[in-house]
Amino acid sequence: MWRLVRWWLRLVRERRMSPIERALAELDRLLRRGLPERGRYKDYYVELTMVVRRYIQRKYGIRAPSLTTGEFFAEIAASGVLASDKARHLNEFMTSADLVKFAGVQATLDMAQAAAASARGYLEGDNREGEK
Repeated sequence: MWRLVRWWLRLVRERRMSPIERALAELDRLLRRGLPERGRYKDYYVELTMVVRRYIQRKYGIRAPSLTTGEFFAEIAASGVLASDKARHLNEFMTSADLVKFAGVQATLDMAQAAAASARGYLEGDNREGEK
């Protein structure tokens, strides 16, 4: 029963957070799960890209989680919400993640850590840019 109450309270607290706070909380929770350390790279990359996609959906209103990567970037280009350098950085991140998720590229722990750093860099950079 106590676990259910804690889960519910965390859910309510997260729903009240700003998009960046919520994305960083989701990212930290994902990193604590330790999926790469257990060799579950595909699951890790799926969750990592979903953190970024949900952030974009919350901040810009683009239904990113339900789109393919190609549709996602077409939507970003059409909406013009991201500067070209931000979109390029995001495209590189998502493309490299797609290689692990769908093309069978064998990831390493270093690659997973670099992907998390890239995701965090994008989230924090986008947030700083939005504050200006």
